[in-house]
Amino acid sequence: MLALGLVMDYSKGNYREVKKRDIFLILAGFLYLLNPADIIPDFILLFGFFDDLSVLTYIVKKFDKELEKYDVWKNSRD
Repeated sequence: MLALGLVMDYSKGNYREVKKRDIFLILAGFLYLLNPADIIPDFILLFGFFDDLSVLTYIVKKFDKELEKYDVWKNSRD
């Protein structure tokens, strides 16, 4: 729910604390995960999923940090 609130407040212009660079990196990470062409092909056992796991971990950490900042901002408005 918090992620949806962040997206809604950002799209309405109420919350602009997310850097455009961070938005770009998160979207680029998702596009990389959806892209069938990987740096290390998935058919290579164990190593094939390592790059995907690394990108997913980065996305989760980056998005979690943005959600924490948004939560502080939202709670300060109440």
